[in-house]
Amino acid sequence: MEMIGAMFEGTVEILRLDWSKRKLSKEGLIMLTVWSAVIVALIVYMVIPK
Repeated sequence: MEMIGAMFEGTVEILRLDWSKRKLSKEGLIMLTVWSAVIVALIVYMVIPK
């Protein structure tokens, strides 16, 4: 979980840098998509009862 947090912070930094340039780079867009998928998957995993 710690590693995920660290990776997320790094992603946020990259996105913030991209955002300050007023356009998202392809890498930033891919990372954003990947993170959205990961977060949705985690939420679904936690919501669905075992």
